[in-house]
Amino acid sequence: MILSLTYGRFPWHRGFAVIDETGALRFTAKGGLTRLVLKDPDGNDAGCVVWRGFPFRRECGLFAGGRMVGAVKRSPLPPYPTIKLDLCGWTAGADVYGLTFITGPDGERIADIRRDIGLSRRKLSVAVYSDENVLPALLAALAAERIV
Repeated sequence: MILSLTYGRFPWHRGFAVIDETGALRFTAKGGLTRLVLKDPDGNDAGCVVWRGFPFRRECGLFAGGRMVGAVKRSPLPPYPTIKLDLCGWTAGADVYGLTFITGPDGERIADIRRDIGLSRRKLSVAVYSDENVLPALLAALAAERIV
């Protein structure tokens, strides 16, 4: 399943829609300075990303079903920042622009992340290979976008 979202310069304040490859609405997102809440098409809370940022410590907590399910952290060490993923035993692959893929504990590919960055809009595509991983992979990708 491929999830797509397009957002402006400050997406956490304005909100956006997450659609799948058929054009169907999967989630809506709305937030503020420190929190982004995902809702399903019926308006029920699906998940949440909470940002805890300090000058040299950036991380996001990932919540689903009212409980913390993982975290995404950014390490500012050279040659470029790295992203550490603490979620379901998954590992993150990242480059200077952010998260690019997620693999499972056995090395299987969970998701691929692609971003197109324009002057005023960004488009994020998250290709998830299993339906049960859709929400955690989307939360991880959104958190990584926030801390890069």
